[in-house]
Amino acid sequence: MLGRKDSFPVVEFSLGFCSAISRPWVRFMTVSCLTVCVAGCADDAVQTIGSDGQLEWSDYNPQPPSPELEKLLSATVARYPEKRCVPVPTDVSGMDASNVEISENGQEQICIWEHPAGVVPDGSSYADVASCENVRTLGPSWYIPPSRKVETDPSLLADETYRTELEWVRQQVAASGCSCCHASQQSGYASFFDIDAPGIWTDTLTMTAVAMGAGLADEHKYLGYLPSDDNFGFDREITIFATTDIPRMKAFFMEEFERRGGTDADVKLASDTFRQINSSLFEEASTCGPGEGMDANGRLVWKGGEARQVYIQEVGSQNPGSPPNLDRPEGTIWALYAGTEELGFESGTVAPGVVPAGALQRTPFDGTEAPVFEDGKTYRLFVTPDLLLGNIANCEFTFGEASDLTQQECGDDNTVCTELLFPEGVQEQPEKLVVALYKSLPPLGPPDVFPPTMVDTPDIPFGDSMEVLIDAPVTGEYFVYAVLYMPGGGATSWQPVPGVDFVATSGPLTLDGRGIYLDSALEMALKE
Repeated sequence: MLGRKDSFPVVEFSLGFCSAISRPWVRFMTVSCLTVCVAGCADDAVQTIGSDGQLEWSDYNPQPPSPELEKLLSATVARYPEKRCVPVPTDVSGMDASNVEISENGQEQICIWEHPAGVVPDGSSYADVASCENVRTLGPSWYIPPSRKVETDPSLLADETYRTELEWVRQQVAASGCSCCHASQQSGYASFFDIDAPGIWTDTLTMTAVAMGAGLADEHKYLGYLPSDDNFGFDREITIFATTDIPRMKAFFMEEFERRGGTDADVKLASDTFRQINSSLFEEASTCGPGEGMDANGRLVWKGGEARQVYIQEVGSQNPGSPPNLDRPEGTIWALYAGTEELGFESGTVAPGVVPAGALQRTPFDGTEAPVFEDGKTYRLFVTPDLLLGNIANCEFTFGEASDLTQQECGDDNTVCTELLFPEGVQEQPEKLVVALYKSLPPLGPPDVFPPTMVDTPDIPFGDSMEVLIDAPVTGEYFVYAVLYMPGGGATSWQPVPGVDFVATSGPLTLDGRGIYLDSALEMALKE
């Protein structure tokens, strides 16, 4: 079954909020109430409170996810966001009568989106009212300890107006599903940044997040948002955090941006970094090559592994992105999703208009209605390993023309071949080998070319070398980056662990469509 562990995560490198796309080969972002404290609550993780009642930075020690939570984050398929209804909380402020619904048994209830941009009524914390479990399947799948990105002079807290606005922003974030991944005390888990960090918690935010909080860069909207009139008045289209008061949120982060000395270059970097990390949201389709498109039997084929979503779109359509508002953009003619409890689709087993057992045809939504295609017309095939995990196919094919299924070999056009040299004396069975192409190193996120070469539980000739072929239907300068994940390493997080996993990198390669064979083997060595 294709779970989170089989996908590249949308890196939290500069954004670090629960959502996503990131989301290539990874989740670009996530029934029952999760009440167990899974981080920051262990007996050996006592945190010191200073004389002013604030947690001290010197004792700030957020805990990594428990094994149970790590499994949810990295090995659970994405749960399509839905509204979940709960009895009206008696201790929630800001409750509007228009938000109250009557259940079938006549009880008052409120219905909450299980989505990083979903919220509970203003003044309450998401984890106290709703469940974070499904939300977390749509967020980044690995843990990065929250840390201070800047060190603000604590005397700023003497300003009563500033304290009021800082707390208001914190509470706005706490009300959203974003806090499921970024609130060490309220939800029990925080990765990358933490609204429950000591004092000026915004010190855990990068400049990119600050710029997006101020509305200076708005790419975060591609991670999905919900209509404010269906989300307790909260809006996340304009600012990185859902808010009931867009001008107030923008003003707070604009002051933060200016206080940090932000420039136009920082805004551009925020946009560029987001687009690089979430490149599958913006990349243009290529022409389907051998092994991509539609075979002679009318079945769809792609080069990667199992898929959980398969789309056929009009040429020029926006790339599928975050559910529930961006995963089937205008121009989507057919969309097939694997069932939550079902295996993914193998290449060559899916035919447009046929719905396998346990699957769901989301476009046309009525599963009995078959899509209509025209012979000789060009369409775009877009295939994803799971929601917001990039893609394993993004190419244009002609309906009615069979794809060439010839297997590629070293020396063929649009390939890169290399030898990997492995050290001697390794006794353990590796968990995964990934060899991919990146535009720059060290990697900031998922590979820039898909699908990468990937083998689970590979048979590695330790002390010897093996030849690897990488599909490379691109032009420009790229680097080969290989990782051999070992037991106890970063296979579930896609982040190689120093001293455990083996890595190797090439120098820059200029790809021009011709086959390339590296002159010398790449030596796999323990990551430092």
